[in-house]
Amino acid sequence: RVEINKALIQRVFHEAAEDAGVLCKFEPEAVEQLVYHVAAHEVGHAIYNLRNVEKCLPFPSISLEEPRAELTAMFTLKLLHERHSLPLSKLQTALAHFCLDGLRYFDKFDSSALRPYIIFQIYAYKVYAQTGYLTIHPSSGLLVLDESKTIAALDIFSGCFLRILDCMDKADGTALQQILETEMAPENDFVRTVLQLLPSRKGKTG
Repeated sequence: RVEINKALIQRVFHEAAEDAGVLCKFEPEAVEQLVYHVAAHEVGHAIYNLRNVEKCLPFPSISLEEPRAELTAMFTLKLLHERHSLPLSKLQTALAHFCLDGLRYFDKFDSSALRPYIIFQIYAYKVYAQTGYLTIHPSSGLLVLDESKTIAALDIFSGCFLRILDCMDKADGTALQQILETEMAPENDFVRTVLQLLPSRKGKTG
């Protein structure tokens, strides 16, 4: 998984393998991703699962359950940092790994089985662009990652996570549907630009 994604990163990120590139600064590391991403994601399923409010949902719960679990990981990172147990440098590395890992989902953009995960990556990359965490290099047209925007991105992820929990507490299926279908799932120009950088997506639309 890590090695496959490295090839995608080199195609999508500006000078990824250079000394100042993302592969040198934030080389993907399987154990780190298990600790800071996968573990919190799975705990999120166990604690907050949307199946608990399935009766109020006008859509399949899995469509938002996987994005919500990903947000659990983002919220956990922010909480660990705020409680002083996760230094800023580790926080920046953890989010960078999460961001870079998203490319493998975009590379399988047409997979119906992966659609809930892809929906989250669409949302995440919109947040990265909104905060300046990711930008397009003016000459190469490839992505540039600015780790100084890490906390700004995590603030938005955490806010969305808390809004979802609030809607679940209220059994407000309509509001949850709006978060999924209006806020998360729609692509924007930035996401479409990223998709076109992937070999599997060149020349494709939607």
